[in-house]
Amino acid sequence: MQRVFIYRCEHKKGTYLYLPEKDNFEEVPESLITLLGEFSFSFDFDLDKDRTLLRASAEEVLSSIKKEGYYLQIAPSKYQNELDLKNPTR
Repeated sequence: MQRVFIYRCEHKKGTYLYLPEKDNFEEVPESLITLLGEFSFSFDFDLDKDRTLLRASAEEVLSSIKKEGYYLQIAPSKYQNELDLKNPTR
């Protein structure tokens, strides 16, 4: 189990950054911060491989945090939203 800290991107709705430590952006590339702008703390929770997440598997998030030091959840595109509506069982 891993405690994760979730930050909301202020400039791109639906984009979130998962960090293993609160307010520690050390592993996040500067270019990513520059591209996306400011992040605001939203909430934290314990994440294990069995937890259900909306946009990614818990294993994918945990793996990225272990390997990269963070996980970036990008807002789905308008096109992706339309596909999800047309194929709700996907």
